[in-house]
Amino acid sequence: MTSEAKITRLNPPELGTPPGYSQIVDVAASRIIFIAGQTALDRNGDVVGKGDFAAQALRCLTISPAH
Repeated sequence: MTSEAKITRLNPPELGTPPGYSQIVDVAASRIIFIAGQTALDRNGDVVGKGDFAAQALRCLTISPAH
């Protein structure tokens, strides 16, 4: 038995709208989420956690609605 995967593409307003791709793609087959093009910027465009890789990675992963 086969079923079609549900694909949801998201571009949260906090991240802006990228040209030609989606910031987040949620594929509901076995629940796989692809995250692309994230940067550790705040709403003003300032770097969050400058010089701190862990803080920047955390920022990129916690701003997505899939979190």
